[in-house]
Amino acid sequence: EFMSPEQGNLEVERVGPASDVYALGLVACVLLGGSIPGARSGADRSSRPMGERLRGAAERETPVISQLAADRTLRGEVDWIIAKACAREIEARYANAGALADDLARLREGLPIVAAPRDSGYLGLYALRKYRGPIIGVAVALLSIVIALAYVVSRESARAESEAARNQRLAALLETARVQLIPLTGKSRGDVVDDAKAIPLVEMMYRINLELLGSEANETQQSALVLARSYDRVDRFTESEPLYRGLLDRAIAQDRKGDQAYLRFMYGGCLRRMGAPRAAEARQLLDDAITHWRTLPTPQAATCGTLIERAFVAGLEGKPDEQLEYLEQGIACTAVTAGEGHIRSREALGFMGDFHREQGDFTAARIFYGKALAGLEPEPDAVTRRWRDVWLGEMLWMDREEARTAGAEFDPARETEFRIRAEALQKRDVTNERLKRWIPPAIPSH
Repeated sequence: EFMSPEQGNLEVERVGPASDVYALGLVACVLLGGSIPGARSGADRSSRPMGERLRGAAERETPVISQLAADRTLRGEVDWIIAKACAREIEARYANAGALADDLARLREGLPIVAAPRDSGYLGLYALRKYRGPIIGVAVALLSIVIALAYVVSRESARAESEAARNQRLAALLETARVQLIPLTGKSRGDVVDDAKAIPLVEMMYRINLELLGSEANETQQSALVLARSYDRVDRFTESEPLYRGLLDRAIAQDRKGDQAYLRFMYGGCLRRMGAPRAAEARQLLDDAITHWRTLPTPQAATCGTLIERAFVAGLEGKPDEQLEYLEQGIACTAVTAGEGHIRSREALGFMGDFHREQGDFTAARIFYGKALAGLEPEPDAVTRRWRDVWLGEMLWMDREEARTAGAEFDPARETEFRIRAEALQKRDVTNERLKRWIPPAIPSH
């Protein structure tokens, strides 16, 4: 059942590494789709004459795994890789198993794959397609609008001069956005709004939407949300706050309950990060969001995030019992929505470790940091690696604090490890609150 067409045709002289690649492609069909295209059941298969079985291999159609598995997420790159591995013509396949493995590695790392059709435009768009939906939708919409605008300008001579000038302005804006994007194309599967260098691009997209479509258009509102989150993630809260407020006001005016809850969660988190003076406002927004989430039959990822944010607000307000209660709810929620071992579940456990550390209960803190670290892959992704370093650093910090309190000398090797982790945190996030404890007096500020 795993024969290549050349094996089915008994073309012995053509059998080689590419035949093994074909069989590996069919193995992928079994793993992802549950079966091989055209394959019979076990009992039926064993009773078929050899000649019929060989013809089946020789005439097998190239599998389309997304149809075989009925899984939309397998469309595109996975389809292309398996189609190349199972191409009927030997020359169209990967040359050997190593080449197939290389393409799978490129897929996992978010790099352009060799199997992509040459005429698909894939190589030019693969990086943009990896970013989150709002940015993709905005970019595609903008390109379509600019092309349409250029066409209209060329046809309407009465408005040619003014429209041409406007088109030039938009072209200049888009060119600036394109230039800003170039350094980010290597981010593969990352989220553009996580990178401060992407903010000029997102600002550009938002301004173009405002000019072309107006402030009330859905595309403009989407780009406003992406921009608000971009500002939020680089601690530019005074710039993200009015954007969140405007988005929430519009959702209320249109009676969109789910969007209101999500925006209250995002807006409340922004206010919480602005500190204790905004805690009461953040609490009200988050409580309203929680009230809505609890009307739903099952929790969502945003439900868990809202509970965690609510715990942070309780911490700002000096209510440890309330903070502990919401953290416990957040941990239970993420276990349901994300599952054990997911980074969101690990983050929730890490936040509980932070809580106990802040309360001075280092024993309990170590337990939760240990749970957050348990079972991590040796080489985790960038986000998980960052959190791993923080949790390991916190455990070193607690060990050092206990040694200092006891008047004992801290192990020099562990002190060096702690310095390395603290310096790495300082390099990644100079505004991180942990640095106030970690760096002085252990590390001179640079």
